[in-house]
Amino acid sequence: MTDNKPALIWALFFGGIIIVFTPFIGIVFAYIWKGKADAGTRAAFEKQIKVFWRCAQAWLVAVVLMGVALAMDDTPVGSGIPLLFSIGILVGVVGQFWFYGRSAFGLAKSLRGGQPKMATA
Repeated sequence: MTDNKPALIWALFFGGIIIVFTPFIGIVFAYIWKGKADAGTRAAFEKQIKVFWRCAQAWLVAVVLMGVALAMDDTPVGSGIPLLFSIGILVGVVGQFWFYGRSAFGLAKSLRGGQPKMATA
């Protein structure tokens, strides 16, 4: 019997499309289960943790860009969205699409029984 915990975490990540808080549940499980896992499963958990935090970094950059755009905006009301704000939205959307795409591919690989590549010393 194979361990389905990495597939569950990928599913929770991907489920964020419908229910926004499920990726946060997935990252908590990844951190909890990582300490008790064998080497192959631990590598899968570490990859999932890295994917989650890279998406979080993209959102942080997006929010900072949008905040700076709003703070610096001196155009009259109704004159359009500042370019920096639009770039922030684009960064957030691209980061989110990357996260869901990576989660979908990770889930598919986990369900097929694919094991992460392990470095040997």
